[in-house]
Amino acid sequence: MTPFARPAALIALALAPLLPGCLSSNKLVGFVAEVVSVDSVTWSGDTATITTTLRYINETLVPVGITSSEHELFVDGQLVAKGETERPVGTRAGGSNTGPMVFQVTTPAAATHLRSALARGRANYELNSLLHILSGREKLVSETHHTGSLDLSGVAN
Repeated sequence: MTPFARPAALIALALAPLLPGCLSSNKLVGFVAEVVSVDSVTWSGDTATITTTLRYINETLVPVGITSSEHELFVDGQLVAKGETERPVGTRAGGSNTGPMVFQVTTPAAATHLRSALARGRANYELNSLLHILSGREKLVSETHHTGSLDLSGVAN
């Protein structure tokens, strides 16, 4: 072993936990998608369209572009809506970026549940997301799960 091989190996081992996305095959960690706000709800009979602002957080050491994303929105424990977008979002290393996301309410029961949450003016949410990321020529997927609470008091019911 050359005199530089051992220190190089130690440095690589020390940096490994900081680069989790590089250590798995096509599965990337270190990203979060969260709901910043519910901007509007448009009703059409027993269904609705929910327009939100999402924040995409890049906790990695590498800037990446999210090329598309798929989301499931749970309100107070019940699946209420699904959405997907082909709108690209760029994130710098250790940074975040926001973008609009439109969700479609999944069922009449989900619409009823959403109306109830809007009437209360506040709700807990879960957002399960698949973020499709292009890093160089490599296509990666990040599965994220985020929970939080939403102030719905300014959203028309």
